[in-house]
Amino acid sequence: MSINEQVNAAIHTDFDGKAELAMDHSFWESFIDHSADAIGLFDLDGNILKLNKATETVFGYSREELIGNKVVTIPDESYREEVVDLQNRVKAGESIKDFETLRKKKDGTIIDVSITYSPVMAQNGKVIAMANILRDITSQKKAREELQKSEAKYRLIAENTADLIRILNLDGQIIYASPSHVRTLGRDSKYYERIRDFSFIHPHDLPVIGEQFQSMIIDKSPIHLEYRELHNDGHWVSLEAHCTPVINETNRIDSIVMVVRDQTERKHTEELLRNSDKLAVIGQMAASIAHEIRNPLTSLKGFLQFLHSNSGRGTKHYYELMLSELERINLIVSEFLLLAKPQVVRFQKTCIKRLLDHILTLINTQAIEENIEIETSFAERLPEIECDENQLKQAFLNYLKNAIEASEPGGKIVVTIDSDDHFLKVKVVDHGHGMPKDTFSKIGMPFFTTKRKGTGLGLMISQKIIANHKGSVEFDSKQNNGTTVTISLPVTRTIYVKEE
Repeated sequence: MSINEQVNAAIHTDFDGKAELAMDHSFWESFIDHSADAIGLFDLDGNILKLNKATETVFGYSREELIGNKVVTIPDESYREEVVDLQNRVKAGESIKDFETLRKKKDGTIIDVSITYSPVMAQNGKVIAMANILRDITSQKKAREELQKSEAKYRLIAENTADLIRILNLDGQIIYASPSHVRTLGRDSKYYERIRDFSFIHPHDLPVIGEQFQSMIIDKSPIHLEYRELHNDGHWVSLEAHCTPVINETNRIDSIVMVVRDQTERKHTEELLRNSDKLAVIGQMAASIAHEIRNPLTSLKGFLQFLHSNSGRGTKHYYELMLSELERINLIVSEFLLLAKPQVVRFQKTCIKRLLDHILTLINTQAIEENIEIETSFAERLPEIECDENQLKQAFLNYLKNAIEASEPGGKIVVTIDSDDHFLKVKVVDHGHGMPKDTFSKIGMPFFTTKRKGTGLGLMISQKIIANHKGSVEFDSKQNNGTTVTISLPVTRTIYVKEE
């Protein structure tokens, strides 16, 4: 009897010899044989009785090579036990759905497959055969693994960034909040999920934020927000947020991604920038007033000491009292003079690249507002320097602020760092209006400035700070061709730091 005759006999007769399994051959041809999945029929010994055409496509074998045999498409014999176990479970009446495993094609290619096994029952409920549907899921599984890797990568970024990341639905509810919420706002990220994003916004900011949010949904375009949000301990935190709608294939918004940044430090730095000139004026006035007071005090003190030495006992204590009060005034004047002097603090070894990166981060907002691009070019290996970080930050902020104010919208500022055996050099280059050479000698003098609203005291303080660090400042400028400021700072030790 041929294989086909055996198959037909198996279809119409159960394995006890009773005619209880009926299967229409035309149904097999019209439905099963046109399936894209590999479909097979097995007897209870695990031998293949029938296969559809898709089996040839999936595995590369002809059906004649497989029918009458047990499963031969396993990667190696270690998988035989898996096949036997699955078939034993099916013979016991169990249906197995979407079992994922590996199989091997005729050319040796290993593929990922999903198998569904089902028992074939006689009318009396007895299992008389086994059927399976096998689907090649190699491409789907690869895509799923790539998606999982991508999701893991972006989740790693989201869970370790200092910025707050939120995903909102169209009703403004937060469906995801990054762990950084704990550090910035004092609440666990899970607390935010499923509450409205506007729950903790300052009442004064809420109307504008709500209006901008609705505008974003209508226009389907990103927006930038600045507002205050309540910290868990009760104080208000200044935040800035970039909101981007996620558009699906039907051109509808699925969700909104928010990247939120704490701008408290930036606001503080902007306030320092706004007040730097004012503080400089106060310091200069303090120095001038103190010197003006100290000169007559010296004369008064000298004459009182002379009169005191020639006075009688009855008046001596009056002179002593006046001398004591003059000494107190002199002490107050000395303290007043400190306003005009940089505070004396302990120098420490500092990586200049890290310091400048921090300053550029702080001032970048002002540059963006003025439509100015800041470009950097730092040498790979830079020596550490001994400095007071706060004072040096103040000096560099002044030079960068001046460069921004001297530049036209759309201009560029280039900041470079290089070094030799003795000096580390920082250059700030703008492409603004520049200055005539006859003004170079006046730079750093009190109240000399080329800016319409400047006082000139910012540069005076900055140059004093650099001088206190045993450094120097050089200016190179041409009218209508920009200005280059070169700050040279001594290298105290040849310790090189390579920034990763």
